[in-house]
Amino acid sequence: MPSDKLEEQTILQAEETQIPIAITPSQHERLRSLDIMRGLTIAGMIFADEIGAAYPHLNHSPWNDITMADFIMPWFLFMVGASMAFSLRKFRGDRAQQLQGLQYVVIRSLKLYVLGVLIRGGGWPDDYQYGYNLWNLRWCGILQRIAFAYCVVGLIEIFLPVITQQTDHECPPSPLQAHLGVFTRHSWKWLVASLCSATYLMLLYLTYVPSWTVEIEGPAKGMVVKCDTRGSITPGCCAIGYYDRLIFGQRMCRSAWMASRLPECSSCSPGSVIYSTGQSCALPLPEAPVWCHAPLYDPEGALSTLNTVMSTWIGVHFGHVLKHPPALLPVSHRGRLAHWLLLSGALMGFGIVIHMVGHEMNKQVWTFSYALFMAGTCGGFLALWYVLVDSDTMIAESLQRWSSWLLSPLRFMGMNAILVFTWHGLASAVLNVLYWQPNGTGEKHNLIGWLRSDVFGGADTCAGCQLAYVLCKISCFAVGCWICARVGYFWKL
Repeated sequence: MPSDKLEEQTILQAEETQIPIAITPSQHERLRSLDIMRGLTIAGMIFADEIGAAYPHLNHSPWNDITMADFIMPWFLFMVGASMAFSLRKFRGDRAQQLQGLQYVVIRSLKLYVLGVLIRGGGWPDDYQYGYNLWNLRWCGILQRIAFAYCVVGLIEIFLPVITQQTDHECPPSPLQAHLGVFTRHSWKWLVASLCSATYLMLLYLTYVPSWTVEIEGPAKGMVVKCDTRGSITPGCCAIGYYDRLIFGQRMCRSAWMASRLPECSSCSPGSVIYSTGQSCALPLPEAPVWCHAPLYDPEGALSTLNTVMSTWIGVHFGHVLKHPPALLPVSHRGRLAHWLLLSGALMGFGIVIHMVGHEMNKQVWTFSYALFMAGTCGGFLALWYVLVDSDTMIAESLQRWSSWLLSPLRFMGMNAILVFTWHGLASAVLNVLYWQPNGTGEKHNLIGWLRSDVFGGADTCAGCQLAYVLCKISCFAVGCWICARVGYFWKL
């Protein structure tokens, strides 16, 4: 075996005992803080999906700037990356192991992608008949984006070499050298992730976006959105929309609803409905721009997905800190936290600076400032949970025990995150298939409607009632995930 491969195998064996783990019924190593972070994110996703109409300032930002809902997707990607630092280690060996890793990554990515299309590609119409309209089947989506980032970063992690470092046991590296070594060891991987972001930025700012005509049915059909520009970061003329319309066609671009909440389009910005009455907001007429009604881009479209490679790779780096060879980085809770917190602060700081100089944070575009800032926030929260539940020497044992107990609902949800993600919308849709229609009325009633209107006092028009409903929904999922953990059921792809 070549010396570099032998050294890599030796390092992998040395890494095996370098992380505190929780033994769970899943029979796999689990980092409690990562499960809690994942559970917090999945609970936040349910909250944002359900509460956005009642509290529009918590909903996704219609364009620039960020809201609570805009934290969810980048946190998902960060944690996917952090988990990959553990799950793909066994494939970083000889060529046979790498080929096994290739098969594993590709198959899992395909599973995620197909599940995403099945969940988000169709719809549940008013007549309660589920189906897929092949004319405008949505090929992009949350799981589809995760599948892409997982596949690219997984191949980077498996196939790109690490730079082995000679160590002098009599003269160990200084703390600065040790922390920088985590970066230099994986510098080839950082380079490829950076190239993905550089390609994204070049396409975003250098692509010529021509004027285009609205082709789908609606109030703007046949009208022209005037562009003829480069580097525009506006809803109607941004390059992300140009590539989505070019690749997928206008029928698949569904973000007119997002941009229609901007002040140029909506009289009750950032909302799209008057929640107390359920009526749509009045659009400013006649000065509303054409793009307010046009099919602009997909929220998880092609070009913006390219930059998610960096968001995921940063998560892998945070996982590497836990598994870095002890000879190169002293293994201690304080050492890990110092690295995490310094990097998190730097990422948030760079993100804010880039935002202030003009490349504003924007979830729809997945701007570089947004990707860096969100990775920093996720890393900071991960460090917090790590202190509270995983570091057995940094806080009092009683405080850690209480923290673990209080955060256990989130941990159980994080252990079965893909199950909750799949069913949080699908369960309501399945329950809505069963309905009753009293004689002499044209109204259909179902279980979800009964819960929202009768049990929670009109959640469709009462913001406080909607808040109670969504908190109850999250609690039900937490209980369900606790039961799954008790019986040892973990849904994995």
